[in-house]
Amino acid sequence: MGAVQIAAAGFTFLPATLQSTGPCLFAEQLKNSESIRNQYIAKLIGVIDGTVSSSNKTGIDTFSADCLSCHDGVKAQSITTNIKNNPNKMSSLRGGNYQMVSMDHPIGMDYNLYAAASRDYKPISAINNKMVFVNGKVGCLTCHDPLNPEKSHLVMSDRNSALCLTCHND
Repeated sequence: MGAVQIAAAGFTFLPATLQSTGPCLFAEQLKNSESIRNQYIAKLIGVIDGTVSSSNKTGIDTFSADCLSCHDGVKAQSITTNIKNNPNKMSSLRGGNYQMVSMDHPIGMDYNLYAAASRDYKPISAINNKMVFVNGKVGCLTCHDPLNPEKSHLVMSDRNSALCLTCHND
């Protein structure tokens, strides 16, 4: 999340003081500040129930944009932005031929469109409710929960690819 301000979400944060190898600044502030935690939860609930908009011009949700504002390789571990939202260009995904450019999962994908276009995805109704699809799209909060204090802040364990298999059939 943004080190100084998350403009879209309206949160204000302390100046960045943590090294890029240290814990996530935003997660630390969520843990240490009841006010910031309450603001975040209220915004998240509003986005989930549709009373608050969380979209921007880049095709990704504002939460993901805020995560990427720190995960630039300087302030925090670099995340390669892999934005995609074209379920018709999925032929390379089938049959195990898909090769990710990086280990960073694509974001911006309208999950229902992908699930409708391919049996490679489970229906969204079968997905663990800890996974957040802001505006119905895959984003950082789909797999990561900054309220989880464990490393990587995953919404659930990925032991034996459990997290991946929540959405993917194989």
